[in-house]
Amino acid sequence: MAGTWNSRLDVTEALETDGWEGDADNPLGLLRKNGAVWGVTSGSGDSSLTGPEGWTIDFPSDVPDKYIVGFCKVAAARQS
Repeated sequence: MAGTWNSRLDVTEALETDGWEGDADNPLGLLRKNGAVWGVTSGSGDSSLTGPEGWTIDFPSDVPDKYIVGFCKVAAARQS
């Protein structure tokens, strides 16, 4: 989705469909579910996921959206 202000909008939409909620101050760039937090970290599409246990995975801009969504769903399904 290059050329848009949020190059990870497809990830945001997929996570919202899965029940993730956007942050009040940044609803399209920071989402939460069950203690997991995913957020866009740069204008080029880098992002990161923090799990309920406190670990973090950084996703460079070249990681396909489907992998990010998959990791996020697994992280939100885990119990801390």
